[in-house]
Amino acid sequence: MVARAGESSDSVTYATDNQMRKSTALLILAGLLVVGTGRAADWTLDDAESRLEFVADYTGSELSGQFRRFGVELDFDADAPAAGRLAVSVDMLSADMGDDDMTGAVIGTAWLDVQAFSTATFTSDTFELHADGEFVASGTLDLKGIVKDVTVPFAWAADGDRATMRGTVVLQRLEFGVGTGTWTATDEVADDVRVVFDLVLHRSD
Repeated sequence: MVARAGESSDSVTYATDNQMRKSTALLILAGLLVVGTGRAADWTLDDAESRLEFVADYTGSELSGQFRRFGVELDFDADAPAAGRLAVSVDMLSADMGDDDMTGAVIGTAWLDVQAFSTATFTSDTFELHADGEFVASGTLDLKGIVKDVTVPFAWAADGDRATMRGTVVLQRLEFGVGTGTWTATDEVADDVRVVFDLVLHRSD
């Protein structure tokens, strides 16, 4: 900066330093805004090809159903799993047992109580690769308003822009208040419920 007539060199230096501080602050602010902006997930769910099922033991026989509407947002690189992020949202009103009477029972107040708790979520930002080649996502499950830590093992296979994510996690239904009143007994419906997922995902553009 060139000093004008009547200006001291000290005032010119102060003005220059002040301008540089302002410019630096603007650059830092711009960087924070970029970092704070949410980005699209690496992988998006193929709804038509994906399934989310639940299987219970009822008097020694398997009783299964599925959720027909659910969403998945996944950032994942098998070569760097520690940086992974997963968010799953399940529309509990979409529970389907394949029979109207059974579906009506399972979505009722004694079981899933979908009118009061219409959404369940699982979120994780902790991924690990185990020695057997299986990945594990550790996070929190919010089901019927009860939040608990859950570990989800899964197998991952990617081919170009398409990937599959498959696994099974066993939940204890009573920990989440699923089955109230006389259904807290486990002689007819076991406490363990298997949640089975078979997901097809496509790499985001």
